Amino acid sequence: MTKEEKQKVKGKNKLLRYKLIKELYQEVEKAHPYTPVTQILQKYIFPIYPISRVTLYGILCTSITTQLREIEAIEAKYLN
Repeated sequence: MTKEEKQKVKGKNKLLRYKLIKELYQEVEKAHPYTPVTQILQKYIFPIYPISRVTLYGILCTSITTQLREIEAIEAKYLN
């Protein structure tokens, strides 16, 4: 396994956590469509996942599914 592949695999748990946060955000946004992002963060996300507003924006912009697929491909390559 190359150094780049090891670094990607190490970030798997972070991506899985990001996925949970993004799903929670999307559920709340669907239920309350005109609520600002900062209020969603304060009322719903921060009590469960204590993150900052900047971190939330980074999570929302991250292509989580693409990166998880890459990690799964790397794991499959070395586990078979």
